[in-house]
Amino acid sequence: MKVGLRGVCFALMLGSLVLSSAPVRAAGEADYEAGKKSYLSEDFVGAMPKLQKAADAGHTGAMVLLGRILNWGTEDARAADLYRKAAELGDPEGMVMYAVVLSAGEGVKKDPLAARNWALKAAEGGYADAINMVAVAYIKGDFGFSEADSSSPEALAWVERSAKQDYLPAVDALTLAYRTGGSLGVEKDPARAAEYEKQGNRLRDIDPSTVKKRKQRR
Repeated sequence: MKVGLRGVCFALMLGSLVLSSAPVRAAGEADYEAGKKSYLSEDFVGAMPKLQKAADAGHTGAMVLLGRILNWGTEDARAADLYRKAAELGDPEGMVMYAVVLSAGEGVKKDPLAARNWALKAAEGGYADAINMVAVAYIKGDFGFSEADSSSPEALAWVERSAKQDYLPAVDALTLAYRTGGSLGVEKDPARAAEYEKQGNRLRDIDPSTVKKRKQRR
């Protein structure tokens, strides 16, 4: 599996299988559930025909899950086509996965701007993983975002929105930004930095007082 934005995206979605809208998912639901059961049992070969049948019926969740299986193999172009279909039918996870392959040029012509647009569409619809994805893109300069873009009010808004979801990379980016000033277009603010650092410690299950005592003993 490739690193970078693709790796971030898959990490985001390991615990959020196919959160598509009910109307689009209705057709082929039984085949999708059977395919997902096989998938979760790591019977990927057995899952594929069931998911294909559901995808052919228009089930966007099946399209995305089948796309993942194909993506992990060698059928990147077929996977990209499934993600595209799901995205065009309004599936937010499909939008995110299509953004990933567009950004990487995996199974489809590389197009960072199109990737950005699909990710933003899902994020603007409130899809949590997409919000985190857009935040990371601003922080790292993915999707063709420039240094100026990463210091814009829009960048700060997306990173703050991601941090409200307790997404650690966003929390860490805000901690650094307010500690040093400059990044994300913010001025140095020790108090805000301390707030985000506290949030980061909570997410990491770190007790600062214990760490301080250990340092004093050395």
